[in-house]
Amino acid sequence: MFAGFRLSASILEHKGRLVPLSPKAIDTLYYLVARAPEIVGKDELMNAVWPDTFVVESGLARNVSLIRKTLEEHGGPGSYIETIPKRGYRFVAPIEMAAAATEGVETAPETLADPGPAAIAATPPSPEPSPEPPPSAPPPPRMGPMARRGALLALVAGASVGGLALMRRLRTPETLPYEAPARIGRYLLEKGSPMEAERALKWFEAAVVAQPRSAAAHAGLAETLIALYRLASGPEDALLRARTEAEIAVGLDPRLPEAHATLGAARMSRFDFVGAEQAFVQGLKLDRLSVLNLYYFGQLLSYERRFEEGAGLLKRAIVQDPVSPYLGVQLGRIYYSRGDFQQAAQQFGQVLEREEHDSLSHYYLGLILGFLGRHAEAQAQLEQARLQPSVLRTDRAWLALQKGDRGPAEAVYLETKAAIAAGDMIPTALLLISVAMGRFDEALALLEGETRQNSFSLIDLQADPRLEPLRRQPRYPAIARQLFGAAAAL
Repeated sequence: MFAGFRLSASILEHKGRLVPLSPKAIDTLYYLVARAPEIVGKDELMNAVWPDTFVVESGLARNVSLIRKTLEEHGGPGSYIETIPKRGYRFVAPIEMAAAATEGVETAPETLADPGPAAIAATPPSPEPSPEPPPSAPPPPRMGPMARRGALLALVAGASVGGLALMRRLRTPETLPYEAPARIGRYLLEKGSPMEAERALKWFEAAVVAQPRSAAAHAGLAETLIALYRLASGPEDALLRARTEAEIAVGLDPRLPEAHATLGAARMSRFDFVGAEQAFVQGLKLDRLSVLNLYYFGQLLSYERRFEEGAGLLKRAIVQDPVSPYLGVQLGRIYYSRGDFQQAAQQFGQVLEREEHDSLSHYYLGLILGFLGRHAEAQAQLEQARLQPSVLRTDRAWLALQKGDRGPAEAVYLETKAAIAAGDMIPTALLLISVAMGRFDEALALLEGETRQNSFSLIDLQADPRLEPLRRQPRYPAIARQLFGAAAAL
């Protein structure tokens, strides 16, 4: 404790009230407090908070600046974190350690295994929380809105008895506390690849089994199912399950902003844009800095082609979590959708500086380079995207068309038509290649058929600049109004 604040590995409170601070900011503050009064070097701090991730010094500086501002807003002016020029930072406020600070510390193996039935069975049962805590009780602690970075070291310090600090890593699934599966799931989900999202699904399912009344676990499961669908890697019933899990989360804890965020995302996936916006607004009423609500709301605005508003929300979210790949990718997608390819390329490049294997950054950077005529570089980026082969095959054919080679596009067109006829692919799989080849009447007919199918895949296509030639067709506005409603690109 310090200056009226109570700090743990996941939350910060001031006089019994939760202080809104991003997960990375809490991790940074926790490390500095645990090492106080020692000077913590910049490299050491970045390696501790962002393990296995490249972070520029300016990102760390913004994080520390955000912490200082938040502490002063809630605790009043004072000295909390001192900058040591050319060296690092030092926490300087007087610290009072909780008596039980060093209890329950355990070490663990370096690797994280996927949970299995034995792990779930061995997970300690959680207490059954009341859906409505007494009004006098402080708000229950909430997990970070976007993702905690997996096997993040949680520190407990014995500063009052000699300044020693111990590191606690996440334990194996057989001995994990019930919160840990959800935290690991969020860590994996943030990596932005289909393979890691599939692993995240297992962890969130384990979290729901271990703690069935956890709104955060159900919301995380809904978020993962939506992400898998978007990455073309989810189960067939992913969207239906996501909607169900989001509704359960809101029912369990209507005060949890992330529950409303996932409910809004699920509604958005079913073309209920009005209901989605209502959910996001409710989430932001509960926490105006809710990163997940800002993230999904920014997506919605980009689908409605309200690019400036969407970018504004994403920038607000990035202030709270300046290193999240999710946020950086979505901001880059907004620039891409509005045709600002240079700014989009810069944004995706910044994400890849920190997360060199981020699939969506490689994917969109490949498309951008294709628009810019840098075909060899575009091909190299698509190769690193690690998305579904059927998706990338269409994109490679589009890229070949950009170079004047119609052969791959013709092959993809014929094979896709055959797969649709056999029931192996949905009709909209043909939309992009049809537009790229100038088959506008066929593409418009596909859209007219999809007004009855309500396919979420069309929402992403609605904001894709590769469909701009289709949007210029005279028949398109009427079809778009019927299909997208308020999101129609008129």
